Amino acid sequence: MHKVKLNSEWTSGDYGDFLGLTDEERQIVEMRISVSKMIRRLREENGMTQTELAQRAGSSQSRIARIEAGAADVTLDLLIRVMLAAGGKLADLGDLLKEAYKPATGEYPSGTLLGKRRAFPSARKNLGGRKTRRAEPASAK
Repeated sequence: MHKVKLNSEWTSGDYGDFLGLTDEERQIVEMRISVSKMIRRLREENGMTQTELAQRAGSSQSRIARIEAGAADVTLDLLIRVMLAAGGKLADLGDLLKEAYKPATGEYPSGTLLGKRRAFPSARKNLGGRKTRRAEPASAK
């Protein structure tokens, strides 16, 4: 928590308060920072330079530096591609996100992506209750 002067009064808050971010925007910022830190950790653990990682990911060294610095102009697609090139796995990303957004209660809301798994709704429910028929093969007509 930092103190920031707003409207001639000092107030405490974090970057999200200062920037007026919504909860969703805060989560996106936190996710990007977490993935950026993981990329740097993976690169260093695997003994790669930024240049070597850039070559593996099909990018440039300066872009890798921006990724590791948590630059906002880096796409999520590139973050994931670089993470995989650094030796990460999609399961690592899932674990990272699950840990980063664990609620204070220790449980995720039911039905959320990180919460308890639910069965997928039936196709009929997804189509508004309409029954569907499979198309008959052309030879059957």
